[in-house]
Amino acid sequence: MAKDSIIGIINKLVTMRINSITMTDVVVGTVISIKPYSIRILNELNEIEIPEELIDTDSFPEDTKVGDKFRFLRYRQGSRFLVLGNKIKEGE
Repeated sequence: MAKDSIIGIINKLVTMRINSITMTDVVVGTVISIKPYSIRILNELNEIEIPEELIDTDSFPEDTKVGDKFRFLRYRQGSRFLVLGNKIKEGE
């Protein structure tokens, strides 16, 4: 009985770890509104609008304007977005 519960615990921990790294990547997004914040990302040929509820808005610089592009870390199984670094300059 104890062996089964140990295997179950290990399986649960492995599953949690796999889920925590799934859909973690860097995407480029364009700010399409400020109050409330929303961004647009390109995902496999489709543009997707991401609402403020899914964005860590504290990570935006104070001088952010509509049209600015940023790199975002997409994490928590692809459901949250965090600004990485400064805005992307034209031509980058």
